[in-house]
Amino acid sequence: MTDRETHVDDERGLFIPEDLREFDAQIVFRTPWSTIQHFGSRPLEAYYGMIRADQFGDPDEMRDAKNPDLAPQRVKIKPQGADPVTLTVDVDPQIRADGGSEEPEASSAVFDRWIAQADRNIEEWGLQDEVTLLLAIQEELGELTQAHLEARDEDGDPDRVDEELDDLGALLLQFHERRHSGDV
Repeated sequence: MTDRETHVDDERGLFIPEDLREFDAQIVFRTPWSTIQHFGSRPLEAYYGMIRADQFGDPDEMRDAKNPDLAPQRVKIKPQGADPVTLTVDVDPQIRADGGSEEPEASSAVFDRWIAQADRNIEEWGLQDEVTLLLAIQEELGELTQAHLEARDEDGDPDRVDEELDDLGALLLQFHERRHSGDV
């Protein structure tokens, strides 16, 4: 069994973890349904479009399953000269803000920053009403969008994107707290 996970995106294919994207000469993918040899030397993109959700499932329901031992939802990825890595594949992932296949943990550094900022905001301004928070959220979303576009297109500071995201995250937590405080 494996404790590593990945997912399949309906349009982009199998998500390849960053540590498995670089290889020498060839890399082999094995799903329950197929084996694919990929030749080259350039690092893989984040998603590998040749592997789709229909390559996973019950081998009895597949026509000519090549690797039924990987059923229902595992993939083996083997760069040339390296040991194979087996991953559990989520074939129906929820949309994730972090691009991963698991819910973010409440103890993550990002979430902790948002909580700390939300606490500072509440200490300074109190627990504001929903309309005020929604307006502030809209303003921060605009600032996040501007920071992203400037970083992408105008040599803006990419760290500003994270700063604006932290501000927005804190406000979303404040809004959540307001909605569940009982004093709407």
